[in-house]
Amino acid sequence: MRLLFALLILLALTACQAPRAVRLNADSEAHQTQLTTLQIWQISGRILYKDANEKHSAYISWQQNQDDFDMAITTLIGTRVMGLSQRQNLATLTLDDGEYQDTQTENLLWRLTGWHLPTSQLPQWLKGQFNGYAAPSFAPEGWLQSLTADNWQIQYSDYRIVDGVVLPHHITLIDNQRSIKIKISQWTLN
Repeated sequence: MRLLFALLILLALTACQAPRAVRLNADSEAHQTQLTTLQIWQISGRILYKDANEKHSAYISWQQNQDDFDMAITTLIGTRVMGLSQRQNLATLTLDDGEYQDTQTENLLWRLTGWHLPTSQLPQWLKGQFNGYAAPSFAPEGWLQSLTADNWQIQYSDYRIVDGVVLPHHITLIDNQRSIKIKISQWTLN
């Protein structure tokens, strides 16, 4: 009886342990090539934007289709704060008081909201991809651990396999004046 009781306790204790992280291997060059092929995808998650004057926490949704994207920022209770889209060379920012357009997405966002968000690089950076002018650092598994580009320091963590592709789920972007943390809860690849 004592043996049965001890076995049940041992079984209960081992069942409560968190699953071990899967150690993945990916050659960095092959991984970057695979990320280049991802042209249509979307994410949803949370964003924390912090600068010297303000701090905002919200939900983010980003849909990428080739060179075009749609981004929506909503409050924690689901109220849409802003929508930003880019089609070819035209950016549209939708706020409570109307729609605004410009040829420069980042300038439009900065001018009307005060947010400096590197939208031209985010499609690559969200995937954990870099281009030739960046200074990358790779984890032993082969994917990006950090990146320095355009005065931004980007840190990556919590990589997971999504439809056969290893993708980051925590991304932190820091420049001299602000930090942006993105925690991705869902990736959808098309």
